[in-house]
Amino acid sequence: MAFVGKFFSIALLAGIFASLVSGQQTVYSPASPVFPTSMAQCDKFKSDYDKYAKQISEQHQDCLNTHSSGSAKAAKKPEPKETCSVPACQALHNRMNSAFSTGSVEVAACRQKVQKILDDQAAKKQQQDAAARAARETQAEAADNKSRKQYGDEQERTQAARDAAARKQAEDDEASRQRHDALMKSQKDQRDKAAADARLAEKHAEWKARNDQRKAQIEQLENSAANIPDEAQRHAALQSALKQIQQIKAQAKQDPEPK
Repeated sequence: MAFVGKFFSIALLAGIFASLVSGQQTVYSPASPVFPTSMAQCDKFKSDYDKYAKQISEQHQDCLNTHSSGSAKAAKKPEPKETCSVPACQALHNRMNSAFSTGSVEVAACRQKVQKILDDQAAKKQQQDAAARAARETQAEAADNKSRKQYGDEQERTQAARDAAARKQAEDDEASRQRHDALMKSQKDQRDKAAADARLAEKHAEWKARNDQRKAQIEQLENSAANIPDEAQRHAALQSALKQIQQIKAQAKQDPEPK
């Protein structure tokens, strides 16, 4: 690139000298953008450089036309691209070749600079977009986690309330069952006691009837023996009544009062 610039400078100076000699107006190459920021600048530079190259080519052709003989010349061997067929036009020939080669290089360099800027901007925008997207995703995830946690907490509170209500209902049911069982037992105990009391009263009434009958028998035996006028007979009747009374009392011992 340094060689191209050096060659271009030498060709430019030579062209200026040739233009001065030939009396043509000096044409200067357009300056390439130092800090291009858009392809439009490079396109403008290319357009200006194409015009410059065209002007140099026209000056070269004018030089050739000026220095060429009107008579037909014998054909010569093909000359190298760097060598002009008219030595007097060599400087313009060099500038013409340099314009075509250097222009394309500088236009390409301009576009590379702009493309790098565009690529850097695109990469920066991509990074910014990625960062913004990551921030949005993080924010959305945080909001979703918060919503999930709130929903989970609400579900836990609801379930805890349901469990507490279920435990309270179970405790109430158990207390109610215990009260019902106690009432049923109390009523059964009362019925059992009433039945037992009734049986005891019935047994006591039967026993009292038997005991009254025994008392009546004893009293009757005593009175019957005591009312006999004959002493010997009364004594014998009393002895017999005593034995019977003893038997009745023995039976009474075997038939105690029910309690």
